[in-house]
Amino acid sequence: MRELDPADPDYAHHLTEALWLHQWHNVLDWSLLARQLQSPEPRARAAATRVLCYWRDRVPDVLVLLRDQARDPHPRVRLEAVRAASFFRQAEAAEVALAILAQPTDYYLDYTLGETLRQLEPYWRRALAEDAAFAADNPAGMRYLLDRLNSAELLELPPRDDVRTAILGRAEIPDATRNVALVAMAEGRRTSPAALLVGLLEAAGKDGGLEAGGAAAGVAATYARLLPLQPADALRPLRPRLLALAQASPVAGLRPATWAALVVADGGPDAVWPEAATAPERLADLLNGLPVLYDPELRAAAYERVLALLSPTGSNRPASGTGAGSVAAMVRPAAIRALVSMPRDTDRTFATLAGLIARGEDAMASAQGLRVLPRSAWSQDEAAAAAQALVDWAGMVPAERRTEQDYVETVQLAEELAGVLPADAAGALRRELRALRVPVFVVRAVREQMRFDTPRLVVEAGKPFEVVVENPDFMPHNFVVVKPGTRPRVGALAEAMTPDQRDRQGRPYVPSSPDILGATRLLEAGQRQALKLTAPDAAGDYEFVCTFPNHWQTMWGWLIVTPDPDAYLERHPVSAPAGPGATDHSGHEHLHAP
Repeated sequence: MRELDPADPDYAHHLTEALWLHQWHNVLDWSLLARQLQSPEPRARAAATRVLCYWRDRVPDVLVLLRDQARDPHPRVRLEAVRAASFFRQAEAAEVALAILAQPTDYYLDYTLGETLRQLEPYWRRALAEDAAFAADNPAGMRYLLDRLNSAELLELPPRDDVRTAILGRAEIPDATRNVALVAMAEGRRTSPAALLVGLLEAAGKDGGLEAGGAAAGVAATYARLLPLQPADALRPLRPRLLALAQASPVAGLRPATWAALVVADGGPDAVWPEAATAPERLADLLNGLPVLYDPELRAAAYERVLALLSPTGSNRPASGTGAGSVAAMVRPAAIRALVSMPRDTDRTFATLAGLIARGEDAMASAQGLRVLPRSAWSQDEAAAAAQALVDWAGMVPAERRTEQDYVETVQLAEELAGVLPADAAGALRRELRALRVPVFVVRAVREQMRFDTPRLVVEAGKPFEVVVENPDFMPHNFVVVKPGTRPRVGALAEAMTPDQRDRQGRPYVPSSPDILGATRLLEAGQRQALKLTAPDAAGDYEFVCTFPNHWQTMWGWLIVTPDPDAYLERHPVSAPAGPGATDHSGHEHLHAP
């Protein structure tokens, strides 16, 4: 090597050949290795990094050297450093691999980093739980690791700022839990939770990542869900900043919650309504924000304003239109969702939505809204016109679109409306529905009422069916199908479970019991799941129930399994009571499944 010419263009290559010769004979030459690790030629540095990996058991401070290589300006060198880290069995090797995140990555670096961390997973997981200094100087690396944890694992980590920030961005974690993390972060930074939250949203918008949508926009929308939880006194000084976010944020999921926070700050909708009414997009965002208000009286304060938007003669009613960009298409569905979230005048709400359906205006959104209302608010006269309008609408839907959720919900509501009609009218309507029906159902939790919006499902014995379960409530719910008469037993078993207990599919509050025929996971606010089942061959009065603690007594409904659903519905147009107040079963035909 002494005879090599440093001016030779192949000088670095020749030295690499010499290093490989030493490696082949397993003769450590530390000075040559150190020289090549710092070579001006990146390919030589990459080759030396691989040799360093092979000699890792004989070179002192090998992880320090690999960390330097992981910060190399050339991606090929960084790639070799990440690969080398996978051969160690200690958490510090994960810190070496994560060092590459200080610079842009590519497909090959991303793949190798993922595989390396998979090999090192037991070590970095232990370090996350026990070592507060682990990856403390690498925020990007810490975010990468925390993103690899599910929410239950994240919540088990020791509380610190980076963990709390990750918790804030998890949509599946209950808002109350995320708000606790927000309060702790604010205390550490000596500011109010509301000010910290607004600052996080403003910072997210400054880097330009929100315009592109995707994960950053989703996290920002998840942050924003906490805004209406903040006290009015804390939000009021932030009003100008909140208004700027509500009016100008590119994130559609962020704006409604920000308008809701303005309502909280003002103590009602009167001041903010004119600010939103300047553009239909803003008014729709405000209307979509009203249901996320936790105070039902605050929501109900806007009832008359919202009702006027849906009245056929109201001066504030948006002009008709069917295109996606029309004023009516933006405002009316949002107004419907807002109206049914208000706990007042449900009979007027039913009449208004039934009238929209009868006029052929926003039939699907109105149908979804009607299902939320208590059955006591359903008027026979208005129900008849609405039901026939829904049947006419369904008849025009092509057969290939009849498994879409909007269609399923609309036909399902028509079936339920038929139950309040006189027997002759109900029978005629169901005969029309027979050809339109599909074995798919949609069931939602009703916000703040501890009940499902559907008290009864009727399915054919031995046939497959599907239930799409959605949870728009503030608290978690599940949907569990149980054998006849076993709901109290299953509910008691679920209540005896601790939060960390899971069944074989990882579901909390679903006990191991032969009485359970199927179940969803625990659905947090805004989540949904499709549950596919085959009805038992034995006819009977089965039940569906939420088994979250203290829910099973009131949050349940009937799953009627019968060989002839049409004949059953003709005999029993109205469901037996289910859920709250379900004590009188008179007139209900029990099918007595064995």
